[in-house]
Amino acid sequence: MYGWKVEKFSKDQIELYQEVNQTCPQHFKLIDENGVIVIYQANEKGSYQLVDETEINTKYLSEEDQAKLKEGIQIVGEEKMNSILEDYE
Repeated sequence: MYGWKVEKFSKDQIELYQEVNQTCPQHFKLIDENGVIVIYQANEKGSYQLVDETEINTKYLSEEDQAKLKEGIQIVGEEKMNSILEDYE
């Protein structure tokens, strides 16, 4: 069955499960590049590609936030990423 496992089976419902060795495209990384926050998104292979360059200037953020952004902030979920970006605006 190509790696699928039956998790639950009844007369009304079947639940299948499969583990896939890929990165979900809902993984993002926020990084400070040239004084603004840049968004990278993971592809299936786990490498990150540039998606967008915001207009959020990092020089107005706290030193702690600036340090986190220099390292890169890993985020799972577009909603969570948008929430974090709103906090920085």
